[in-house]
Amino acid sequence: MRLAIPFYSTLIPISQGFLISSLFKEALKKVNINYCTSLYYYNKKNSNKRTKHFCTSTYLEDYEILDNEIKLNGKMILNISSPDMHFMTNIYNGLLKTNEFQYKDYKLTRGKITYQKEKIILTPTVDFKTLSPIIIKTKENKFIGPEDKSYEVELNYITNLILKNYRGYGLKEELSFKAIDMKKTVLKEEIEEFTANTGKKIFYITGYRGAFKLAGDIEDLNDIYRLGIGYRRGQNAGMIEVL
Repeated sequence: MRLAIPFYSTLIPISQGFLISSLFKEALKKVNINYCTSLYYYNKKNSNKRTKHFCTSTYLEDYEILDNEIKLNGKMILNISSPDMHFMTNIYNGLLKTNEFQYKDYKLTRGKITYQKEKIILTPTVDFKTLSPIIIKTKENKFIGPEDKSYEVELNYITNLILKNYRGYGLKEELSFKAIDMKKTVLKEEIEEFTANTGKKIFYITGYRGAFKLAGDIEDLNDIYRLGIGYRRGQNAGMIEVL
């Protein structure tokens, strides 16, 4: 299932990852606080790193970039994709109860929530495009791109984990990835733990946008299409569309 939700504001942060997480937590607490806690918290800490069963992207209409902020003359459309109906039912009902949302100094007003049509994958090789950046990293937490010789290995690793956490078993067949036209993009986040450990205010995240070809098992590809690819999928990354 896919949802599109317009939000109206004059300013938003240049990177919307933590804004989306904060929005989801607030919305879910309004309808199912136990589910929200299981999804986002671990041992009473705000750091459940278990892979989520959804991905997100944002589309900005008529905007200007101002240093670390974005001036919106139009609206921000938040897209959500997930095959997990339990999550989608809760987030839909929670967002219905969230007409306005305050994130730090930014105030957003929600528009009408709409359902988006999903495509069905019937072939073992598919051309996709990114709706939000694909983020792949090594076990040493180094962000890598499609030109890296270990990219496909690490993509298979995180995808196998995502699928296993969602459906109980991982990839049925190893994925083959081929970039068609992908470009590097750098996301900026302010993370308190990172700042405390390093003294640096901004954490830079490297991702890639564009078109690519993915080959594998058809069931895997359909679930990947709905769940997204890579890391930080619940924070404005990894959402894809069939070309």
